[in-house]
Amino acid sequence: MKKLFLILLLIILPISFVVCSSVNIKDKITINKENSNLSMVGMGTDYNISPLDRSKYGIQIYAKEYNYGELKEKHNLLKTSIKLENNINDLHIGVFQNDKNISVGLDGSYLDFPVNFFNKSDNGTALSVLDIEKEIELNKEIPIAIYSIGKKDESTYAMNIDGNDDLGLNENDLIIYLKINKVGDM
Repeated sequence: MKKLFLILLLIILPISFVVCSSVNIKDKITINKENSNLSMVGMGTDYNISPLDRSKYGIQIYAKEYNYGELKEKHNLLKTSIKLENNINDLHIGVFQNDKNISVGLDGSYLDFPVNFFNKSDNGTALSVLDIEKEIELNKEIPIAIYSIGKKDESTYAMNIDGNDDLGLNENDLIIYLKINKVGDM
């Protein structure tokens, strides 16, 4: 009888653990490159972030400028909060080079920010973006675009958006970051 009880316990416990833990798993928040009508003309991209809970979020978009892999300057581009209500569970953001500026967009509204980065060279600029769906964590920065200018008389290298291993291959790199924080429930 003890043996039967132990066998049943060994069968039921793992099953109940799996069922209980799967009930608590929320949808993973992901960022996807978006082909939309929200896009601006210029070198950049739009992203869709989903699914987000009905809540208030703090949104930060900022850039770090590197020269030969060494951090030279930080640019605060956008810091705002947004409430997601009713059936809205996604967020649309965009980053574009607009002449000598960076245009940052949130749900189709774009603001231009002057950045001296694009005045540095006539070598040409390469853009690296997230081309695949990527899981993101709240309260953690994620690179969403990298503008690169190559060394004089050399090619400009596209960067690995998932890491800074390539920093220093180009003369100048401008990495655009996104950080989303959950401010409160509604």
